[in-house]
Amino acid sequence: MSKRILPLVVLTMLTPLACGGDTAVTGRAPPPEWVTLPRSPLSARAYPAAVSANRAIIVWGGASNGGAPTFSDGALYDSESKRWKLLSSSPLKARRSQTAVWTGKEVIVWGGMVDSNGRDAADGAAYDPSSDRWRRLPESPIAARSDHEAVWTGKEMIVWGGAGDWYLPDGAAYRPEGNSWRRTSPSPLAARAHHTAVWTGKQMLVWGGCAGGAVGDGAAYAPASDSWDLLPPSPLSPRCHHTAVWTGREMLVWGGAVETSSGARAVADGAAYDPGLRRWRKLPQGPLAARLAKGLWTGRELVVWGGATFADNPFADGAAYDPAADVWSPLPRAPLAPRQNHVLAWTGSEIVVWGGGAAGEMADGAALSRRVNLPVEGRSQ
Repeated sequence: MSKRILPLVVLTMLTPLACGGDTAVTGRAPPPEWVTLPRSPLSARAYPAAVSANRAIIVWGGASNGGAPTFSDGALYDSESKRWKLLSSSPLKARRSQTAVWTGKEVIVWGGMVDSNGRDAADGAAYDPSSDRWRRLPESPIAARSDHEAVWTGKEMIVWGGAGDWYLPDGAAYRPEGNSWRRTSPSPLAARAHHTAVWTGKQMLVWGGCAGGAVGDGAAYAPASDSWDLLPPSPLSPRCHHTAVWTGREMLVWGGAVETSSGARAVADGAAYDPGLRRWRKLPQGPLAARLAKGLWTGRELVVWGGATFADNPFADGAAYDPAADVWSPLPRAPLAPRQNHVLAWTGSEIVVWGGGAAGEMADGAALSRRVNLPVEGRSQ
């Protein structure tokens, strides 16, 4: 049985032109502006993996020709020097829909789709930007897959779910110290892909996804005890291709695709889950149209930009949700064309958008300062 490959998405940011007189009249600094990134050494692509790493963005792999796995190269963008640098050659085959996490020292890439027939990989490699060297990971105890999720716990990369020949309900954890894998205990959740997973500091929260149809349940996995606990029911409709971020207190979920009697459609609602209280709350309605979404957390806001409808009509707008104030605010216009399946990354002070696709793949990008200078958390983009 062949798996169904559904579209993914990604994001971007925006900013208006500042009026030079504002600072003199009001005493306030002008609002930050979008800045176009310098030309990348990478070819145009969609579906790359990307992580934030010490105020740099590392991009690797991706697809062209409407989604065919094409690339096994990558580059590092330094947000301080505003320069790109090609990575050394990787030992991995070209792929898309892989995961990548940042450990504080290395980028770990694992899994992904390696050909246009939907064949997946079960291998991975780690890249150290300080030495510009790759090393292969040992053999994984789980089957080949793509469209899975991975989180970094501070000690381990946990991989769970995804799709191989069909949807998968299992996972494994890789520990760089010792260079070893272990299987995670069986999950109470059914097999799925296109779900989300966030790390809270103690637990991996998994929610939603697709398994032939959309699902709307979730569970928390605690690596310390190798145990799972079902989440309470969510106020949201079952969905996949949504976004989820961890704020330090809550998991914010927004957007995605749901099943209806007339077929799948995108949605524009969201909810927040507090694992301490084991309680959900609905988010207020935002300014964005319904879309398959991807987001990031800046330390203060959930930012959503770009993406597409279920019919692959892309967007070029965005918004930020502030949970402290419980309000959304639209983002100003960006100097980028509508796109999905692009890179969205946070450097600690800037949102960086690069690549993606619409009618064809793209190789341009832009950055927007958000005036938030908090620790950078590495994760898949």
